[in-house]
Amino acid sequence: MGKKLTLPEPKEISYDHLANLRMSELPKDGLAILNVPAPTSCKYLNVQARNHTDVYIFADVTFVAPLIDREQFLKRIQLSFPSPVSVPKEPSGFATYQTYTFENGDLLQVNIDVNLELSDRPEIFVVDALSPLVVALHRMSDTIPKAFICHASEDKPTARSIALALRDMGATVWIDEWEINVGESIVEKVNAGLEECSHLVLLLSSHSVNKPWVRREFSAALMGQLSERRVTVLPVRLDESKPPKIIEDIKYADARISVYNAIEQLRQVLFPIEAPNQALKPTELA
Repeated sequence: MGKKLTLPEPKEISYDHLANLRMSELPKDGLAILNVPAPTSCKYLNVQARNHTDVYIFADVTFVAPLIDREQFLKRIQLSFPSPVSVPKEPSGFATYQTYTFENGDLLQVNIDVNLELSDRPEIFVVDALSPLVVALHRMSDTIPKAFICHASEDKPTARSIALALRDMGATVWIDEWEINVGESIVEKVNAGLEECSHLVLLLSSHSVNKPWVRREFSAALMGQLSERRVTVLPVRLDESKPPKIIEDIKYADARISVYNAIEQLRQVLFPIEAPNQALKPTELA
């Protein structure tokens, strides 16, 4: 049998101490990078940078979540770890992710193999080379948004399209036809949905702007936003009807061009894709 290739043990360095180190300047045995900022759902994280024949970074990442949250959590994983992804500033580097899912009792375990290929990028700073992984972990750190879809019955097809799209992104979505069953109190279910939501998606149209119950829903959410900074109102304009005065200064998502345009604008709010602040403090892993 052939002898298995083993790489030497890398030296250790904290993510906060990478400074201006370049991939080409890595020590012969490479570096194990500690304290990369990670969410509490990340139970294991092994990150290594190598300049051994090829220039690359690899990481083993393990997330754990309640099995009851399986579908939602896997959507969050898919959104956070898309593949392939270009390393910033140049098109030659790229990141790939291989995901493995296991069920253990009432827990869901997701293992991800991360490979950041940088053979054509030896002069890139290590901290920049790590950015796809750090951004992915940052997205996993965000609280899962809970969106309440406020709409008139005449706008149900559009409301349903938006609800399905937001759910597919990984959000928790409240829409009446999914949440209110025959025999249940509409008022109680609506109030419970409003109480738990983080975002109220308000569909503005000639059908909805003058309906008293629609006004009550978004007024309650707006008061929550102003008093406790708890609920964010996200207006979606469906036609040329004038928005109510109480929210006329809030920027709206524009579905007049297309519903898909509005959905993308909502995604940018609910699931922003941006680099994390480098001043973020590392989260101690369990």
